[in-house]
Amino acid sequence: ERNISEQFLTTLSHDLKTPLTVAKFAAQVIEKKNVSLTEDKLKNFSGKIIDNINRVDGLISEILDSTRLNNCKDQHLEFIHFDMLKVTNEIIENFIAIAGSRFRFVVVGDPNGYWCLSAVKRILENLITNAVKYGDPNSLITITVIGKEAHLELSVHNSGNPISESDQSIIFNYLQRTSYAKMSGHEGWGLGLTIVKGLTELHCGNINVTSSYELGTTFKIILPRDCRR
Repeated sequence: ERNISEQFLTTLSHDLKTPLTVAKFAAQVIEKKNVSLTEDKLKNFSGKIIDNINRVDGLISEILDSTRLNNCKDQHLEFIHFDMLKVTNEIIENFIAIAGSRFRFVVVGDPNGYWCLSAVKRILENLITNAVKYGDPNSLITITVIGKEAHLELSVHNSGNPISESDQSIIFNYLQRTSYAKMSGHEGWGLGLTIVKGLTELHCGNINVTSSYELGTTFKIILPRDCRR
């Protein structure tokens, strides 16, 4: 079995990849001598670097404070009021810088509620990262937020090779990757969806996946609107 220090390292490498990639991209744009940047664009790119470095710092603190990363049971969540629409838009903008304009965002109902901001960001980033890595690169990725009276539904959909029924039964297990993920050539530890499931359950929510050639793959999360209760 992996010891605690190995679990820290594998989880760290997985969760830090996205913010570091965004920060690196922004720094490379600023560094290019043949690119003319207005003051506003320069502030925008430098802001992305600062924001993502801050996120890296937060993730490191969160990981080091946890002793059972594989199921997230010991992580402390702070529930605050925020607008899921605003947070999701910010995350999509970061991914556009990496994967291009292949995202569609649908919002229905009231997107406000009490959740853990850092946990929601980790959930969305993991799900969207998987959609970018394993979905059809020529198709849209759809992020949908549906606000209902007592809960909020959050889903990420992509087209492409479906997840088999046998893989769907183990996909949220610790260090488990689907057969297609293993053959794809993409690096991974099988931690992302375990983290997503653990953080969702700490909100007293639930997650499920549906996948087929005809309908594509959809990960849907249902969260109570007020997780302080």
